[in-house]
Amino acid sequence: MKTKKIYFAVMSILLLLMFAACSMPVGGEKVNPLEEYKYDLTTLEGFQRLIEDPEYLTELVEETQISEAAVDNPQLGDVNADGAVDIVDALLVAQYYVGLQVDVNIDVADVNLDGAIDILDALLIAQYYVGIIDTLPINIYTELKKITTEDAEDYDRLGFSAAIDGEHVIAGVPDEAGDGFRNGAAYIFYRKLDGADNWGQVKKLTASDAEDEDSFGISVALNGTYIIVGAEGEDGAGTDRGGAYIFNKDQGGVDNWGQVKKLTVSDAEDKDYFGYSVSIDGDYVIVGAQGDDGSGEINANRGAAYIFYKNQGGVDNWGEVEKITAGDAANDDGFGASVSISNGYIAIGAPWKDGTGGSEQGTVYIFSK
Repeated sequence: MKTKKIYFAVMSILLLLMFAACSMPVGGEKVNPLEEYKYDLTTLEGFQRLIEDPEYLTELVEETQISEAAVDNPQLGDVNADGAVDIVDALLVAQYYVGLQVDVNIDVADVNLDGAIDILDALLIAQYYVGIIDTLPINIYTELKKITTEDAEDYDRLGFSAAIDGEHVIAGVPDEAGDGFRNGAAYIFYRKLDGADNWGQVKKLTASDAEDEDSFGISVALNGTYIIVGAEGEDGAGTDRGGAYIFNKDQGGVDNWGQVKKLTVSDAEDKDYFGYSVSIDGDYVIVGAQGDDGSGEINANRGAAYIFYKNQGGVDNWGEVEKITAGDAANDDGFGASVSISNGYIAIGAPWKDGTGGSEQGTVYIFSK
């Protein structure tokens, strides 16, 4: 044990000497201190190779203790709380990532703010140290493409709704004229169509029974190979009862994105606006009907949401499973104005719900399967 401590002490001194030597000007230019390592720590590949060599990684930095003063005033990237963001911090993050027992302030280690402490954070700290990047935190999102449609017209309002999953994007255009007035449409874009990160237009989706003022595209959702598009103004057997349409990537042919099913509800009434919001997760779909009156009078607008299951009533039948309402439903709540489903949980917004302290404070209800 004593020999090991001496070894770490010697390595630490050598490391500090290396930092000093590498930072000295040579011929008027500063040498990149990361070039002296066994791996190129200016690249993600270099750090990935580093973590695959834990023996070498362990040699680079001895365990450090965080001072209480530094914890009280944390600096993003300064994971050992020594007052500086440097290569030692990067190496400590790498050690933490591979499970080595190091003392790091995890509150400042996620320098790209993506919710995970990983090898990319180590790389960014190293790059910041040598001046490759100028600031921390790092905004990891940069604009890649401004998407437009091939048949754009005035007042289409592309992007009224949008969703992304994997390498596909769906964008709703509820005011697209179609063959009439506000029939609506939705457009699918694929990241690699006609070039890397080009996000080219794949297909324009419309409803099989499109009519004026359907507002198809008022809401959209995408999960895997399935898309759901809401059409709150679809009349059905009355006026503005609403509908939602499910499409599958290979329905009718490879990459055809054909319509699989039109969803309606068993208790549809006028001005329910079913389809105002939609969400899909795996084999389940939820659709909001914020105009549903419930047990109130006509135009009560209490709201509701409906769950559909892919194989309810048959393979790919997408049958209705359940109608959800709020336990404390009241007129004009608008329950179902927004919906989301994920991993057995459902969130439903009621933006006009009165609170205990006033009017239309709004609320969100959580349900579990």
